[in-house]
Amino acid sequence: MKHWIAAGGLLLSVLLVAAPAQAYYDDYSDVYRYAGGGLHMWNNGDGSAMGAKLHYGQQLDAFVGAEAQLGIAGSTEEEITMDWLFGGYLRFTLPLNGFTPFAKVGLTSVSLNDGDTSTTDFGWGYGLGFEFDLPYSSYASIEYMSYLTADAEGVDTNLNALTLGAGYKF
Repeated sequence: MKHWIAAGGLLLSVLLVAAPAQAYYDDYSDVYRYAGGGLHMWNNGDGSAMGAKLHYGQQLDAFVGAEAQLGIAGSTEEEITMDWLFGGYLRFTLPLNGFTPFAKVGLTSVSLNDGDTSTTDFGWGYGLGFEFDLPYSSYASIEYMSYLTADAEGVDTNLNALTLGAGYKF
């Protein structure tokens, strides 16, 4: 009798683990390229401004990908301008049916200018976001990134951004 209870408990454990795992995994191709852009609101501690961001990536399997980002932006109220932002990130995803939460970690380089001083810094960046599948291999996304935390003379380069975007999966 004890063997049947142990076997039933083992079977129940396998079913409980396997059933939710099936719900997490989408049925699309694991490897694909994607490109998109978005409107991002960036903040460096001294002010905030709107900007544009482009991204291009390669999903390596269902859960891991690599992405490059390029951003430009306008001036804050304090006349601080983002000349450019460039980053390369590892992207970790959890594909659900039509909805994909993700986390990114990688390296970022940012150039900010306050009129008198231009500061370019390089460091670690990370972020979280969600991607929503749309028809015809397109998607909408929202993400929050902490691009850089650096203490430099001149312009404060503690840079964070919230991005609303859209893109296409190839």
